[in-house]
Amino acid sequence: MYRMKIYITILIFFLFLLPLYSGKRGELRVVFLNIGQGSSQIIVTPSGHTVLIDGGTEGSESIIKKYLRKLGITKRIDTVILSNPQEANVGGLVEILNSYDIGVIYDPGMPFSTYIYETFLETIMRKQDELAEVKGAEIEKRLADILAEKHHFEYFNPRAGEVLNWGPDVEAVVLSPRKLYHNTRSDPNNNSIVIKLTYGKISFLFTGDIEESAEMDLIAQGPKLKSTVIKVPNFGAAYSSNPFFLKKVKPKFAIISVEKNNPYGYPSANVLQRYKSIGAKIYRTDLNGTIIITTDGCSIQITPEKESPESAILTQIYKKVQEKEETGNKYAQPPKLNINTATADQLVTLPGIGAFKAQMIIKYRNKHGNFNSIDELIKVPGINKAILDKIKDKITVK
Repeated sequence: MYRMKIYITILIFFLFLLPLYSGKRGELRVVFLNIGQGSSQIIVTPSGHTVLIDGGTEGSESIIKKYLRKLGITKRIDTVILSNPQEANVGGLVEILNSYDIGVIYDPGMPFSTYIYETFLETIMRKQDELAEVKGAEIEKRLADILAEKHHFEYFNPRAGEVLNWGPDVEAVVLSPRKLYHNTRSDPNNNSIVIKLTYGKISFLFTGDIEESAEMDLIAQGPKLKSTVIKVPNFGAAYSSNPFFLKKVKPKFAIISVEKNNPYGYPSANVLQRYKSIGAKIYRTDLNGTIIITTDGCSIQITPEKESPESAILTQIYKKVQEKEETGNKYAQPPKLNINTATADQLVTLPGIGAFKAQMIIKYRNKHGNFNSIDELIKVPGINKAILDKIKDKITVK
């Protein structure tokens, strides 16, 4: 009997340890909502911490709440971030604050006099007053603690360098603003809260609506900007996404929140070209609808709601392999890609070849037969000499 107890104890011990050594990682989920000419992202970390960045324009709250329900978020949002106080970001947040228990709220804290932003601040103050009343009430202590926990939330104006507690598996760091901007082309845009979220080898840069002034400061301050995914600032407006900034970020994927046929002409054609020129694959809420990104920290899966010419492949898996950086193997050379047999998934791994160009290569190949030489690629629409020079040593026709 004693020996049997020992065996059972050992078995329970190993069953407890098994999940720790299974190698399976939790999932980080980031949702870029399609809410028209506004911005809103939902984040659920592997530990279950929930984050809402921005609430779009007034009326967007119904879309946000609907998607929160899909994710099983019905009562509490751990963190709410207002990247900047303009209507395209704050519009739906008042209703969100009134509908959910909130853990903490972040806001740049700049003076900004609009009815909706002032209502947002008044809602925060009213809820803090409710908390003060609960704390001061002559009720049984346990009940007071429960009510305080339910209604309690904190309000902060974060600055560059602050680390946000979103759970043990991820790192969330505020990169901007270091201090509030004054007398720029758009102070509200440049004062946006910028956050880099990292999970394993995969990272996201949430940029709000920053413009060139803030972008150049981010470069000068020297934070590690390089990110797998960038939320394209300011709807893809021409005042943002400076080429020098993008070269530092080096995103593999660029997500643009923007309304279809908006009166501002967003996104700018020049901005789109800047992202294409660095090899980023572009997704847009006006063309793709809501965009869902999931990652285990090693690979990333992007699932747009619908197809568009800019992303013919609905779900792409990107495995971040940095052989030279991580293994230091100077001699390992990846095999050349045969453009006569390569799939679209394989072609998009080439520098400067996005989903659209990959489809054009396959379309040309299907129509004209196999390529006889690498130089024949120049006949494919969208392939110019600069792109060909970049990929020549990475491809073959044999």
